Amino acid sequence: MDKKERLIRVLEDLDSDELVKIHNEYCEKCNYPDDEIFNMDDFEEIIGNPSYMTLAQMIYCGNFNPNEKYWWYDSYGNIKSADYPESNYGDQQIYISDIANAMICEEDGFGNDECQEIIDEDDEEDEEE
Repeated sequence: MDKKERLIRVLEDLDSDELVKIHNEYCEKCNYPDDEIFNMDDFEEIIGNPSYMTLAQMIYCGNFNPNEKYWWYDSYGNIKSADYPESNYGDQQIYISDIANAMICEEDGFGNDECQEIIDEDDEEDEEE
């Protein structure tokens, strides 16, 4: 099994909180600030003070449920939410394969020790398997 497959396996086994943390680190390191995912508890602090109409449009045109755990902006500036942003159904926001590729290219586990260990292994070990 190559490094990417092993990284994907580790990432798939993480809980949503840890995966969101790694995703946000990935966004910061790879310069994707618009793709960051926020905890619903921080909604009022992050959203600021848009007009009521602007906020209503962002919610209406997005797919937002304030009872879910996470939220983010879509590519149009609308608000989307999900309890599991890594899932393959609904509004997927986390792309594990892309994160694994970036970990290998950046040689960075994005704050996850197990991923960092895989990245730090010699390439020769991969070839022997």
